[in-house]
Amino acid sequence: MSSAAMAAQGEGGAVVNTASTSGMLGNPISTAYVASKHAVIGLTRAAACGVGPTQSIRVNCVAPGPIESHMMTAFEREQPQGGGHPLLV
Repeated sequence: MSSAAMAAQGEGGAVVNTASTSGMLGNPISTAYVASKHAVIGLTRAAACGVGPTQSIRVNCVAPGPIESHMMTAFEREQPQGGGHPLLV
């Protein structure tokens, strides 16, 4: 349910979006991924400012760090020697 739908019901609520630490740190190898996660963070901030204070709706974003996954393994292979994600170094 969107924050606008919650506001229309008048009962308040909570919105939790999922981003990534990449949305805050950036990385030149995965620019599209970083841009999309940065957009989620910006959307969360805008929604929190727009409906949070006046409609009793909490809008938060979780940003997990790197986890062992196929995506992370491929990312690590593409890093220059000695490079890597700032949280993994």
